[in-house]
Amino acid sequence: MDKIYLDEEGYQNYLKELEQIRKKINMNSKDISEFQSDDAYGDGWHDNFAYEQAIQKENALYFEYQKKLKGLDQIEIITTEKKGHLVEIGSIVELRFDGELETEVYKVTGNTVSNFKNDQMEITLNSPLGKSIFHKKINDSFSYQVDNRKISGKIIDIK
Repeated sequence: MDKIYLDEEGYQNYLKELEQIRKKINMNSKDISEFQSDDAYGDGWHDNFAYEQAIQKENALYFEYQKKLKGLDQIEIITTEKKGHLVEIGSIVELRFDGELETEVYKVTGNTVSNFKNDQMEITLNSPLGKSIFHKKINDSFSYQVDNRKISGKIIDIK
């Protein structure tokens, strides 16, 4: 099993995500009870679209919750002192992807998801790109797969 690398903030966010899923499961269970007992929706299992949808949602939420729960055993909390010459959590990396003239700059985080909404694009260490550049240095090449496509490039700078 692959390790999930997180910093302390990322670990706390992981636990919050787990709690949010649990709350969604509880809310959905209330919906199931309501849809099942409400005469306007039928007999609780036949011809009851709302009830069937709630059951499907419950199954998806349980699957997501179990996957996150199993992930707890895979988490490795990383505390790094930025060395500057290796890509670590907190590093700002400048990358040139093969076939591109321009470079792209990312901040490597120990969070659970990447964030492309800020001025500074952030990638999680657990993303395919994050895993491919972790502990590499300037001028090192990297590559990773997305679907059936291989993406590769070179590390230009690390701050």
